[in-house]
Amino acid sequence: EPEQGPILVHHLIARLWVQGPDLTITAVEAEMPTIPREMCPQALPAVQKLVGLKIRTGFTQKVKDFIGDVKGCSHLTTLFLTMGPVAVQGYFAAYGRASGLRPLDHPTLSRVIDSCHVWRKDGSYVKSLAAAWEEENKRT
Repeated sequence: EPEQGPILVHHLIARLWVQGPDLTITAVEAEMPTIPREMCPQALPAVQKLVGLKIRTGFTQKVKDFIGDVKGCSHLTTLFLTMGPVAVQGYFAAYGRASGLRPLDHPTLSRVIDSCHVWRKDGSYVKSLAAAWEEENKRT
């Protein structure tokens, strides 16, 4: 039997719309352009259960409760689980500075500290935020 080259088995797309400051999921979309079984799209409607969910402590378990196991597609569930931290970082990057400087231990900022390479506590970006906060407080 001739050796077959690589094939695409799953091509899935997951989208979340999140509104702050409480990071509530306001809309969800999922697509399955390439799937291994014709029944796979039957799991798509379940993702709508995520609308209204807040991305905070307990998010992972709630996603699993709503769309995990036989209630949905395990691959889409995994994608949505990984989007929680992404939404937190994205929201803070877009809106976090708008309300002014904050100390590193502020609840909003502490959610992103050490969440990735850029946001590592000993990295240049976080150090610049800490320095700006310190400088701002010297003036007041």
